[in-house]
Amino acid sequence: MADLGGKRLIALCVLKILEEYSDEDHPLTSTQIIDYLNRDFGIQAVRNTIRSNLAELKSVYPNISTFEDNGKGAFLEKDQKFEDDEIRILIDSVLTSGYVPEKQAGDLVRKLSDMASSKLLIYLKSVYPVNEWNHQRTGSFFWNVQILQEAINEGKQAQFTYNTIDLSGKLVPKPKRPQIVHPYAILTANGQYYLIASLGTQNRLLHYRIDLMTEAQKRERSAFPVTGIPGYENGLRIPVYAKEHSIMYGGKPVPIKLKMKCDSARFIRDAFGDKAFMVEIGDGFMEVNIVAAESNIRFFAHQFGSGYCEVISPAKLRQQVIEDLDRMRQVYRPE
Repeated sequence: MADLGGKRLIALCVLKILEEYSDEDHPLTSTQIIDYLNRDFGIQAVRNTIRSNLAELKSVYPNISTFEDNGKGAFLEKDQKFEDDEIRILIDSVLTSGYVPEKQAGDLVRKLSDMASSKLLIYLKSVYPVNEWNHQRTGSFFWNVQILQEAINEGKQAQFTYNTIDLSGKLVPKPKRPQIVHPYAILTANGQYYLIASLGTQNRLLHYRIDLMTEAQKRERSAFPVTGIPGYENGLRIPVYAKEHSIMYGGKPVPIKLKMKCDSARFIRDAFGDKAFMVEIGDGFMEVNIVAAESNIRFFAHQFGSGYCEVISPAKLRQQVIEDLDRMRQVYRPE
């Protein structure tokens, strides 16, 4: 097979055709293989040539099934660890994850596509051009995740430049000096990846979007333990933390009571999972009791307007939402 001339070249082309166009549900006849050889490689062949090349390939690749084996045609038996529906979900996740840089998104889609059936591949080629989805143009995301996770695993401090995005879409350093933090966990929320960390001697947790970081480094100095932060003496439970900070605004979780329309129960479940307690109180409304960060609920309530979400308690949060609405009325006041 090392000689690429003559029959060896045809054998390699046939193997490529089987890899790209065949699977157990789509075996290829000799006529179909001949057509693909002519179309894709400009090679003319006859049935006997296809039969002899398949026999030679089968001696090297035992996962090739032929007409003699199955009575249908030739195909390459793929070691498929995922079903097509599962592969599509994974590809959709990559395409809709704006934090993944465009080049790496394309690489991931290609790797996942290699595990797909020929039927799914035909569909993917027509609907999934990576460059038409919104992705970061920087290439440091995966490096950032790797370095930050190493720092978390080793209990070390981390350092990075934190950026904002200017009008042209470029990253611009936000603080003048690099951020030095005590990193505790990485989680995904709202379609973004966040680092949960504390800064300096501040006894509170902060969130940093990883796709906005550049020049990430692991430092040799040990990080301050999360168990030393009030409220987290028993450690940081990521699933619980994610539900309490579903919009990724910081703050200490407190008991909160809301009044909402019953038909918005799905939004509560999406944001807070089964940790939210909902009780019908009549007239199509329900009382919702949750434990969450106040700033998180402040902006959660903004999404629904006056008719769908009313903050009942705590009083401080209710007053904050009232002041927000007053400011909004000023902004939209007729000239």
